[in-house]
Amino acid sequence: MSIAFGIVEGMIELKELEAHKDKPFKQIGKNTLALIFQKCVEEMYKFSKFMTGTDDCLLMLKSCGVGDLFVSCVSGRNYMSGKHITAFFYENLNKEETLFEYLEKVFKSHKLQGLETVKTLTHVLVERKQIDEFPIIKAVYEICFENANPLSLISLIKEE
Repeated sequence: MSIAFGIVEGMIELKELEAHKDKPFKQIGKNTLALIFQKCVEEMYKFSKFMTGTDDCLLMLKSCGVGDLFVSCVSGRNYMSGKHITAFFYENLNKEETLFEYLEKVFKSHKLQGLETVKTLTHVLVERKQIDEFPIIKAVYEICFENANPLSLISLIKEE
């Protein structure tokens, strides 16, 4: 989820640069970040309910829920990787380089657990025919592993 937040934050930062004034993300701002955060909380709750079969909304209010997501979204490695994913799609001049080569160069020996988590969650959800119920997870997977445009995250908000 923090990868999604970082991807959107990356678009906000890029729109401030003169070279990106004409990019399609010029309307994205802090309200967009708030909506992505809300969607992430909703999806985490839905996933927890799906996996446990319980409807324990209090779990999301504990530090292991919203609190952990908030910290991850404003300062974690996965948040930073999201920002770099946006930079890769819009600023990377080395077209021969893959996203994973780029991230490996940026993060050197640091492991980005979020990418593996997204891959695992997606495989579980596809196997159980539930992937379409989790649009943030699906979009982040498609951006990271199928070269989808990061703007696909923004379209999730516009669909409401």
